[in-house]
Amino acid sequence: MTQLYQFISLFFGEILYYVLLLFVLEKLVRGKKSVALQFVLSVAITWSIVYVIKQLVPMPRPYVVWDLPMLTTNVSPYSSFPSGHAAVSMTIAVMSWLVGDPVKRALLFLAFCVMAGRVMLFVHFPFDALVGATIGAVVAWGVKRLSLDKKLNMR
Repeated sequence: MTQLYQFISLFFGEILYYVLLLFVLEKLVRGKKSVALQFVLSVAITWSIVYVIKQLVPMPRPYVVWDLPMLTTNVSPYSSFPSGHAAVSMTIAVMSWLVGDPVKRALLFLAFCVMAGRVMLFVHFPFDALVGATIGAVVAWGVKRLSLDKKLNMR
């Protein structure tokens, strides 16, 4: 059972970073440097916000609270809130939706899978994942909105 959870951790935790890289590379190859920059900027801002909140609000993870064995690796026992994986995956999904990418539905589904996976691994409470996803969605929307405003003002 532990191996299944470790597979879930790898798939729903680490794969999203590769998805982001592929998205950015695809945008760069197609000459969409502005869109690639929006993806990178939104993820960087999201991760920074999550990092600051984790430093200010050190919350124990569910496996610590419930005295369970750790089912994944490389997680601090006191950085549950908010979920960085949920935040970044939702940033990618919402940004893809906002730029009209053809795989936007698949990425939104993947973001929800990441959220569920983090809760199933007992590294986040559902509220951690929801707050992380909200941060990611708001940041993606804000970066896209600022980009659109800048384009409109330049004309």
